[in-house]
Amino acid sequence: MYTIAIAVSSRNLALFGLGILLSILLAIAFGTAISGGKSLPASGMVSAGAILLVFTFHMFERYRRHVVEGQSFLRFFGDEDED
Repeated sequence: MYTIAIAVSSRNLALFGLGILLSILLAIAFGTAISGGKSLPASGMVSAGAILLVFTFHMFERYRRHVVEGQSFLRFFGDEDED
């Protein structure tokens, strides 16, 4: 779920594609594990690596978007500037 959520929220086409691909592969691994069959070898390490990879790319994308480009963060209720 994390990889697909990050992929959909990304403006980077490469991160979008990577997130979609990894989410499909992780869903297949999860389905295999819960279906009563034998889980894929090293699926825990592969899952953690995939999430770490997506997190790292996402972190750099957000840094570029908010620090380098200066795009403001989302405003929540009560955070409006008074003019």
